[in-house]
Amino acid sequence: MTIQSSFKSALSLKLSFLQYQFLRIVPENVIQITLHNTQSIRKHITTIVSDQVFMNSNIVTLQECWAVDNESYNIPDFEEISRNRLMGRPQAFGTINFCKLTVEPRITDRIEIENGNSNNHVEIIGFKLDNRLL
Repeated sequence: MTIQSSFKSALSLKLSFLQYQFLRIVPENVIQITLHNTQSIRKHITTIVSDQVFMNSNIVTLQECWAVDNESYNIPDFEEISRNRLMGRPQAFGTINFCKLTVEPRITDRIEIENGNSNNHVEIIGFKLDNRLL
């Protein structure tokens, strides 16, 4: 076994035990925001609600969620605070922000902008949390 292959083995072993403990326990004075390129919220909602990193976050932003305007999603203890309003059939667009119910009263000034088509597409969603634009 070469030094290089030994290093690769040790690195892969170390990475296999990486569990992101620091994301699973969020201190009270910290706002944890988790951003995820979901690629279909319908397909992955059960994974999201069973993942401790998502559920312990204060704010969850899901991109490429393929969600259209008339669909809603239940993430326990979270409320949808902003989303791009995509009409019609699902496309590889869409962003939804969810926040913990305990954080929601601190959210103001929601921003939702969607402009473009499948070739030139821009989405902007945001909100203020404690008067900070996110």
